[in-house]
Amino acid sequence: MEVNCEGCAGCCMNWRSLLEEGAGSADARGGEDETENDSRRRHRRQRDPFGGEDAEPSSREPLDDDPTFVPLTRDEVRAFLEAGMADALAPRFWHARDEAEGVEIDGHNVAAVAGRPAFFVGLRKPPKPVAPFGREEPTWLPTCVFLDPTTLQCRIHESELYPDECGAYPEYTLALAQRSECERVESAFGGDRLLEADHDDPDGMLLGPQAIGAKLFCHPRPADLEGVVDRAA
Repeated sequence: MEVNCEGCAGCCMNWRSLLEEGAGSADARGGEDETENDSRRRHRRQRDPFGGEDAEPSSREPLDDDPTFVPLTRDEVRAFLEAGMADALAPRFWHARDEAEGVEIDGHNVAAVAGRPAFFVGLRKPPKPVAPFGREEPTWLPTCVFLDPTTLQCRIHESELYPDECGAYPEYTLALAQRSECERVESAFGGDRLLEADHDDPDGMLLGPQAIGAKLFCHPRPADLEGVVDRAA
């Protein structure tokens, strides 16, 4: 696998609004609906924490609208907390498939395991002025908390805090036969981003039951999440 990340960082931000304002070529405008549908499929397939690698697509949708959310492992979450970086973290919850599966919190029927709301922990994406994909003027976009908005480089790339899934991207996505952000950027703005798609069988994907406690967490006290779910939605 080989990627060209220079001037991109498409996997580190939510750049969909650039399509809405007419950015890119005519091909970008023509592919807008496809991009949005691909995002929904990725939420259902790649990020569905309740199904294994061969599971059918699920109706569970995240409460948030982050198309590039990166779930951290238990050890990675602990490392950020010990480094005093709790403010850099954000949870992800899902809409339950039906009432029997979910727990009502802040007006949302949140997907749960044995009555305990299930969630990921990832990195926040505050708005930053960025100019990816060769754009001349910066635009305020939801961008990873650790991405330098000027250089479009990750500030923790060579540190011990750098998440494994970020380092493996887009290997996990390709292994699940999903379209990568590299390919979406190519379709919308041109250029070559995914230079080589061949990859080995990735380790550490943590799908299905093996994810519980390692990457997928279940809160024992749903009432404690009041206000938290509303902010995450």
